[in-house]
Amino acid sequence: ASNDGVDHGLPSFDLDDYYQRINKIREENGLKPLKRNEKLEKARKDFLLLLPMLLETPGITEPKIQTFSGTEGCQQVMRDILWYKNIETYTLWPMHKMINIITPEFLEWHNKRRVANNIRLKSVRKAKDKTVPNTFSFLGTRPEDLRELRFLPPAVDFSMSYWIYENNVAFISGGKEMYGFIIHSQEFSEMMKFHFDMLWEKAK
Repeated sequence: ASNDGVDHGLPSFDLDDYYQRINKIREENGLKPLKRNEKLEKARKDFLLLLPMLLETPGITEPKIQTFSGTEGCQQVMRDILWYKNIETYTLWPMHKMINIITPEFLEWHNKRRVANNIRLKSVRKAKDKTVPNTFSFLGTRPEDLRELRFLPPAVDFSMSYWIYENNVAFISGGKEMYGFIIHSQEFSEMMKFHFDMLWEKAK
């Protein structure tokens, strides 16, 4: 159970201990301490409710979960992908929402770094995202961008996006509450890849 008052069946997560550990690291690096973040804690609760399959899927061991909030936090989630090189990655991505949350400037910088690291990308997007490259060419399928795109039918809607890379899955919310998570788990990333493959086959 978690300490948020809801029994999710997940390993315990002590927020007081979390902030104590984080602030110790920040202090060692000359940074100001973090204050208790109600939005982040709410985001974590929402996320635990969003992923009951984490508990129900056989063979998944205890994952490591990192939580972030706000525009800067969502950008930090995406920076984690850039630690890798020469890999193929997979996203379910409502790009028209991500532009507003993560900012075009950051997305262009991230795209350049991703390409420099030879990180290839298969991306499933919403139907309304087809016009995005008309304004932001770096978000399209130029050969130099190492990106393949497919689009879901117009009736399909989603606000939570994910990006699968190596043994990690990054989630970013495209709704009013801006928050993100990174799950470090080989078993979970394999399960999400299976989900992505199904969407990829249905998308056009």
